[in-house]
Amino acid sequence: MLCDNIKYQGLNWCDGAINLPGIKQDVYAIAKRDIVKWPVLPVASLTDMASLATYEGNFLLAANAKFQKVGIIVDKSPVTSASQGTRPSKTFLNTGTFVHAGTGPLATGFAKQANNDDLVYLFAQKDNQWRVLGNDMFQTDTEVEQNLGGAATDEKYTKLTCKVTDICPAPFYTGEIVTEDGIINPAENKVEEVTFTPDGGTVAPGVATIALASATAGTAIYYKVGNGELTLYAGPILTTGWAAGDHIITAKATKAGMVDSVYTTATYHV
Repeated sequence: MLCDNIKYQGLNWCDGAINLPGIKQDVYAIAKRDIVKWPVLPVASLTDMASLATYEGNFLLAANAKFQKVGIIVDKSPVTSASQGTRPSKTFLNTGTFVHAGTGPLATGFAKQANNDDLVYLFAQKDNQWRVLGNDMFQTDTEVEQNLGGAATDEKYTKLTCKVTDICPAPFYTGEIVTEDGIINPAENKVEEVTFTPDGGTVAPGVATIALASATAGTAIYYKVGNGELTLYAGPILTTGWAAGDHIITAKATKAGMVDSVYTTATYHV
C-alpha cells in the first residue's frame, strides 16, 4: 500500500548556520509546449524524504528550443508556496514575483507574449540549488505589470507574477538546463547529439541521400522530416518525392542506461 511508503525524517538545524534568503539574479523561462519530456517527481520514498521534492532526470526540449534568461532584481523577487484546498486533495499555490529592470521593446514583447502563455520557470536559490515553477499537470498564469515611473526617484520595471498549482512547494531540479549561453549542470553519461551528412544545404530530389550518426556507439537514432512522426533511422534518408522548397530534418539519439541526446536539426533545400 502507498501508506506503507510514507515515512518521515527529522528536520535538524544548527545554531550559527547561515540561511541566505532570496534567489539568484538569473531566472530561466520556456514555453511548456517546447518541453518534449518532463523529469519525474517521485510519489513516495522509503529512505530519503528529500527525494520527494526533487525531480529525477532532465527536461528534454524540442529541436532548437532553449530556456531563455530573464535578469531580475533579486531583492524585489520573492518566491512563495502556500497550501490550498482541503484534505485529501490539498495542493500548493507556488508564486514567483520576478522583477526585471527593463521596460524596452524586448521586455515589453516578452511581457505581451507571457501574459497569455503557459510558461515554466527555473530559478536558483542563493545556495545554487535549482527549483521549478511550473509542471505538466496545471497551467502557469503569468500576470504582468509594467511601470515607467514618473518622478526622478521612481523606479522603472517589468514585473512578472507567476502562479501555478503544484503537489509540492517549487520542486528542486538537479538536471541540465539548456540555455542560449550553454548548458547549466550538463548531464553525465549523455548520448552525443546526431550529426548530418551533408549538414544541410541544397539537395537534388530523388538523387541525394542524407546520413545520420552519433559519436556514441550503439545508439538508436530517431528522426522526422518536417512535422512528420519520429521514425527509427535504418539507413540514409532518400530525397525521393521531396517537393520544391525547404525540408527540415529533426533527430535525436538514444541508448539504454544513458541520457538521450538533445534534438538537432538540419535544413535542406530542393
